[in-house]
Amino acid sequence: MLKKLLKYELSAFYKFIYPFYGLALLFALLTRMFLSFEGNLAAKIIGEIFRGACISMFCSSLVNNFMRLMVRFRQSLYGDESYLLHTLPLTRGIVYGAKIVTVLITFFTSFLFTLASLAIMFCRAGFFQTVKDFVAQLTETTGGNVWLLVIGMLALLWLEFINLQQCVFTGIILGHRRADHKMGFSFLFGAVAYLVGQGITLAIIAILAIFNQEIQGLFVRNQMPSTSTFCMLIWIFAGVYLLLVAGFWKFNVRCLNQGMDVE
Repeated sequence: MLKKLLKYELSAFYKFIYPFYGLALLFALLTRMFLSFEGNLAAKIIGEIFRGACISMFCSSLVNNFMRLMVRFRQSLYGDESYLLHTLPLTRGIVYGAKIVTVLITFFTSFLFTLASLAIMFCRAGFFQTVKDFVAQLTETTGGNVWLLVIGMLALLWLEFINLQQCVFTGIILGHRRADHKMGFSFLFGAVAYLVGQGITLAIIAILAIFNQEIQGLFVRNQMPSTSTFCMLIWIFAGVYLLLVAGFWKFNVRCLNQGMDVE
């Protein structure tokens, strides 16, 4: 039953978002094709137009990823689809878990299509060798693992989106426990949840800054730390966000188990 629920959630989502993925890849290919005509002004202008359209499409896919998940969450738990969902022989924790797994998968695929579109537009012959040489030189200069830093930044960005999405879910759950003005309270509680999470993150970093002079210099004197320290800071942020995701997940399931007011 859980597998069917997850399949239903992903199918409902991708049916809406596929056009953005397809158009992003199409515009990326057209950008690559027209910009390959060197010395042709008309082709260059058309290529730049398609490049702007491609960037617009993959940015729209990320924004609509966020908005669509928010709308689906409210509709399926409190809106027109709620009566059908609540008749399933599944606990609310499992239903909410399916929502979070959908968030994880969909944001991953949106980032994947964004990277694919960028690769199609900008990758040329010798591009990867150039990147490899640049990373090797940067690693030698800074004395740190640049790839670990890049992976950490991508993981942090992914977790940030997931945390933001879950704060929106928290707002919807708490807002719909009110008797009236549910949408207004949903936005208010969602914003408060996000600010609380950011406050916890900054508090942890402030505590670390007491014991690490490089981190302290970053926030007090705007002095960039070494690559190793910056990499450590990125992974600490990622770990904190992971804990926030787990914490809000447990809090939201607990709130759902306390009762739901279906519209």
